[in-house]
Amino acid sequence: MTEDQQSRGYRSRQDRRAELLDAAALVVRDDGLRGLTTRAVAARAGVAHGVVHYAFGARRNLVVAL
Repeated sequence: MTEDQQSRGYRSRQDRRAELLDAAALVVRDDGLRGLTTRAVAARAGVAHGVVHYAFGARRNLVVAL
């Protein structure tokens, strides 16, 4: 496990959602709404792709929350 992974530790679902929303905002800023994919958000947040689906379900839910 890397030092970054160790420092991240467990986060509540609410904290993880906030982190992913921050990442999503950066993706939209840099790539526009067309670039807003769950994979792009996961990559920006440095988490596995499934984490986005766990936190939001579908991309649509992520967009609504954003």
